Amino acid sequence: MKSFTLFWTLLTAIVWLNSARASELPVSGIDSTQAGFEHMDDAAADGVKAAIASSNINEFAGAVYKKDGKFFHTIPVTQNSDGGVDYRIQMPAGAKLVAIFHTHGTNGNDSEYSFSDIKTARDMNLLMYIGVIRTGVMMKYDPSRDNGVYSVSHSTGFQGQKQIRL
Repeated sequence: MKSFTLFWTLLTAIVWLNSARASELPVSGIDSTQAGFEHMDDAAADGVKAAIASSNINEFAGAVYKKDGKFFHTIPVTQNSDGGVDYRIQMPAGAKLVAIFHTHGTNGNDSEYSFSDIKTARDMNLLMYIGVIRTGVMMKYDPSRDNGVYSVSHSTGFQGQKQIRL
């Protein structure tokens, strides 16, 4: 089993922490009951649905990885905060991290990508899925299609994003 550590918060993008602090972070681990998905969006949607079902205000986060031609999501975790979550990702050996996801609580700009959301996706060169708890919509941000806009209201007008109804 291979383990990766992702340190991420909405407020600070990627935060490098010392190993003592890292060991205290929740682990978004392997869900051995998944058969895998043919499409990445389906794996992300399943993970986001699980995260939304677990909370009404707190942010949950996880990852999507590819192994043996199929896509899987990790088990969503939280730190019981509506302002972000730091977490570690655990994936099986031979898996490739392809996307990360998290939920937005019920604050006023829950349907928008924060500056940190976009910066994290860009810095990691990964797709970013955001599940909006209030509306049940999942947004997808692709940094390779970015047009330089940092914040978008209500999931519209942004080349780098796609809205998916859960």
